[in-house]
Amino acid sequence: MKKTKNISIILFAIVAFQIGCLSSLQFESQNDDPKFLLGQDYFVRLDSTWTTEQAGKLLKIFRSISPDATAPASIWKISDGDLENDIKIEAQVGLKSVTISRDVFVVDASQSATLSNKRLFKAAVQFITENGTNRHAIKRILHERYGITVDITADVMEHVLLPAYAALKRNPKKFTAIDNASLMVFISILEDFPEVLHKTPELKYIVCRDEELGDAVAAYAWRTNGFIEIKKSILDIPDSDELKRLLAHEKTHFLWTHLFNNKLREDWIKLGGWYEDKENEEGWSTHKKRAEFVTDYAFEKNPDEDMAESFAYYLVYPDKLRACNMDKYNFIHERIMYTYGKRYIPPDMLSGR
Repeated sequence: MKKTKNISIILFAIVAFQIGCLSSLQFESQNDDPKFLLGQDYFVRLDSTWTTEQAGKLLKIFRSISPDATAPASIWKISDGDLENDIKIEAQVGLKSVTISRDVFVVDASQSATLSNKRLFKAAVQFITENGTNRHAIKRILHERYGITVDITADVMEHVLLPAYAALKRNPKKFTAIDNASLMVFISILEDFPEVLHKTPELKYIVCRDEELGDAVAAYAWRTNGFIEIKKSILDIPDSDELKRLLAHEKTHFLWTHLFNNKLREDWIKLGGWYEDKENEEGWSTHKKRAEFVTDYAFEKNPDEDMAESFAYYLVYPDKLRACNMDKYNFIHERIMYTYGKRYIPPDMLSGR
């Protein structure tokens, strides 16, 4: 009898241990499930159209830009239909209904993987910023993901902006707040740089200046002072691609000065046929023809401006860069986009435009 009782106790212990292990495995499995974590951490519920892999990509994006924990619950589904900005957000009682285009996901393991993730990111940004109306969320994304501050506080004015102008013996200019729509354009183009280039430690601020003093320069990269200034009228241009190109150009100046190594700069100088020329006020000239440069500005200035113009066109108007100089396109593609991150294929190249 005692022996039977001992056996029962042992069997009970084994069963209890197995149940405990099963519960533990289920708990661990649940903790690793991106669908569960999206619901637990962000009140996001995915319907049956989502795979675990797709959910994992969305979870990674949410974690990277810290959405507001007080945001209302939402239900997400994937659709085969065409959607503006790849996302449709509808308000319902107590929650939001979100539809994502299937096109943001990669069907196979191709070189378009990085581009697809960027499209998903930009769609998620639309949701988190409430279609660009939540200024707090927009500024948080700019600061956390790209290291950029856009608020002109008294401290920024005193320690950043005024010293920059004083060093050049210029009168300080008036600055104004940047509207939400322009900040959303900033996010869009900054995201198109390789991930490791999202933050440039030396670039900390983007500010908007008035044009009262008649400055003809549309934007300027203050590389030693840590900020980019943009002319106010540029933000009013309806073509957002031009604003993207301008910001990409100015950010590239920071990369050229603070990040690109000597070998990369030397090879670019050689590719552009540049040589130092004391008789030219820019200090540089090129023996290459104008047709090999994407703009007059790139041709007339120096290798730094040539890189800034070319990189900006690569990101925004890649067909124009390929048409005038495929070697420069390939240089940026291989030596910057591929070297500093996964290979990136511009949208027009994928669609055959």
